[in-house]
Amino acid sequence: MNTTSSTYTSAATGITYTVKRANLRRMAGGLLDGGELREVEYTEYYIFRDDQLVQFCFIEGDIPETVARYENPGPDLGSRFD
Repeated sequence: MNTTSSTYTSAATGITYTVKRANLRRMAGGLLDGGELREVEYTEYYIFRDDQLVQFCFIEGDIPETVARYENPGPDLGSRFD
């Protein structure tokens, strides 16, 4: 796993998050996909606050929306008591 770090500051709260980009590999295809089994590369962005993982996403442009959803989950996600 190859990782690089950067930061993102929330426009709503001013909190700075550490974002670690990880280049990963996984297997795809095979019998269920009707093709040869092959290795594919993909990227994940891990979002940390105070060295604790709080969220992740697969597209760099989704980091602001992912942080906003973490800071204000909204009514559509329910509560921890559901």
